[in-house]
Amino acid sequence: MRRLLRVTAALALLATSALMRPSAAAAAPRPYPAECGFGMAVHAATHGVDAWQVRVEPGTDGTYMGQGDDCSVGKTLLRMQFDGNLVVYDEYGSARWAASWTRPNVINNATEVDWQSDGNLVLYEQTTFPRIAHWASDTCCENGATLAVQADGNVVIYAANGTAKWSTTSAH
Repeated sequence: MRRLLRVTAALALLATSALMRPSAAAAAPRPYPAECGFGMAVHAATHGVDAWQVRVEPGTDGTYMGQGDDCSVGKTLLRMQFDGNLVVYDEYGSARWAASWTRPNVINNATEVDWQSDGNLVLYEQTTFPRIAHWASDTCCENGATLAVQADGNVVIYAANGTAKWSTTSAH
C-alpha cells in the first residue's frame, strides 16, 4: 500500500511540474510583420535599425492611429488599445512601455494617438470639443521630426538633425 501511495504521489508531482513548465511554443518569440496603421509611414532603416518612419510635413494636420490600430516591425508592436492606452509590446507579447504607466487617466478616455506636424505625439479624447490631451511626449516644436517604430523594441522621436528627443527606452 505504501508503495502505491509513493508511486501515486510521484506521478502527481510529475504531472503538476509538467503543467507548470512553459511549453517551448509558449516561450518562443514571434517577430511581428512589418505593418503600420499610421498614414505616411515608410518602412526603412533608422540609425541602422529596421523601422517604420513616420514624418509629417509642417503645416499639415499630421497623422493618427485610432483604437485598435497598431504599427509593428521585428520585436516591436505599438498598439493604440481599445481601452485608450498606447502600449509597446515585445515579441513575447509582454508590455515594455505604456502611456498609462505615467498617466493613468488615459484608460477609458483617450480615443486616438496623433503624430502632429510640430513633432509631438499626443493621446487625445475625440468625444469632447475642444479635444482633451491625456498624454503627450512633450516634444513640441520639432518641425521635421520623425517618429520611428523600430524593430529593436524601441519607439523613438528623432529631431530633423537625427538627435533622439524622446524614447520609450524599450529596446532589447
